[in-house]
Amino acid sequence: MIRALNELALVIQQGQSKAKEFLEVGYAGNLPLQQFYEGLINRTYTTDSDAAAVLLEVEPSDARYQRLKREMMHLLLRSTFFLDLQDFNDRQRAYYEVHTLWAAAKILLGKNALEIGLYLCKRVLRYSTKFEFTEITVEVLRNLRLHYATKEGNPKLFEEFNEQYRYYFSIYGAENLAEELYADLVLNFVNSRADDTLSKQQALAASEQLLPLLEKYPESYRLPLCAMLIELNGYLTVTEQEQAIAASKRYLKYFKGKPYEAIVPLQVLYYQQLISYTMLRDYAAGQRVAVDVLNNLEEGSFNWFKAQELLFILAMHTENYLEAYSVYNIVTQHRRFSFLPAANQEIWQIFKAYLSFLQVAGYLEDIQEDDAVQFRLGKFMNETPIFSKDRRGMNIPILIAQLLHWISQGKTSKVIDRIDALEKYCSRYLTKDATFRSNCFIKMVMQLPAGNFHPVAVERKAAKYVSRLEEAPIDLKSQTYEVEIIPYDTLWGMVVEVLVQNQQRTG
Repeated sequence: MIRALNELALVIQQGQSKAKEFLEVGYAGNLPLQQFYEGLINRTYTTDSDAAAVLLEVEPSDARYQRLKREMMHLLLRSTFFLDLQDFNDRQRAYYEVHTLWAAAKILLGKNALEIGLYLCKRVLRYSTKFEFTEITVEVLRNLRLHYATKEGNPKLFEEFNEQYRYYFSIYGAENLAEELYADLVLNFVNSRADDTLSKQQALAASEQLLPLLEKYPESYRLPLCAMLIELNGYLTVTEQEQAIAASKRYLKYFKGKPYEAIVPLQVLYYQQLISYTMLRDYAAGQRVAVDVLNNLEEGSFNWFKAQELLFILAMHTENYLEAYSVYNIVTQHRRFSFLPAANQEIWQIFKAYLSFLQVAGYLEDIQEDDAVQFRLGKFMNETPIFSKDRRGMNIPILIAQLLHWISQGKTSKVIDRIDALEKYCSRYLTKDATFRSNCFIKMVMQLPAGNFHPVAVERKAAKYVSRLEEAPIDLKSQTYEVEIIPYDTLWGMVVEVLVQNQQRTG
């Protein structure tokens, strides 16, 4: 609960004066409540025990603290209705306005205030149809047709609203189908980066299923949004990224033709282009698109953090390591970073491990000593519990990061002790096409003891696996970009260079 209150207080604090003024009036004369709010925005409390002890010197189960917490939650929630929307675009403002008016209409209709209730319903309907909020449109029309049938007995108005209801209900059904098809497509990618069920064939089949609905219902926002996401998920290989860029440009033209600013599709489409340019290792084009990506995202939002992940990978894949280091610092020092889901925070712990390796290996020499990446391998392994279980996905870069640090530190005995476990890991988890490149790279690393950690001997023994790696270029189907944080061909060159450095140090 305290995390939820922290987040809610931060939303109010970042809002404009109206919400904060309402809040200040609400806690006026109540010192514990005022102190509670100030502690929340300053992140003083991480647990209920902290808050209860500081505010009232009681246990969190104490009735006085529970009452204070309920009052704080109630006051913060009421304050959200007074958030200033002046910095939002027209559709974003309409979204909040429609939901606020609809809540008021439902309350007033429940109180049998029919005149003002109907007035608000029709006002909401104008907004919801213009900005294509289909779910609310359906609900408003359902209430209107019921009113004119049961309250006024007006057959003309009943037919008018009933006909509209049937049309928008059909759109709503098409939107829900599209959303279901999209959710089914990406279901296994929430906590895993392994490609087990996502397939080009599934995306193509879903796209074909939605095509007639797209033509039939042009007055929809969610239907083309989901259809767009499905189609873009069908472009998996490097050679298909040009198609993905072309498709994203086509959808950009479509959504820019809407009578409002469709900010979310624009965000997704620019983000897709950034993925494509990352796959193509086109840093210059990727940086140009990155400007559009960030300009269409609210700083600190979930999608803003996801875009930063991709900017980090773009920099790593194009050997702009100082830029990757800069992105890492911007993200991990952001005040909303701690509100990210655990899996998303773990990704940045993995990124940190690779930055630390680059630092040790001499690829981040321009960083000042005070700004050096602070990294402990043992702590890192404890801070990645979710992805450590993802044996065919993000556990792969965790395992590789561990090996890289042992190699860079000259801990040859640690690498030797892991060889049997690596062999079993490869045979058990890295046997499918989706993990083929990871299999090749780990087999390359396994040649280090066989070559006695001598760079020339190691390169000779690993040559056949290097050839296999080169024959299977990175793509979205066999390896998502998060897994191969530094392209394996580049990373292998670094490993060999580290072996040369180790040999020179030991003489």
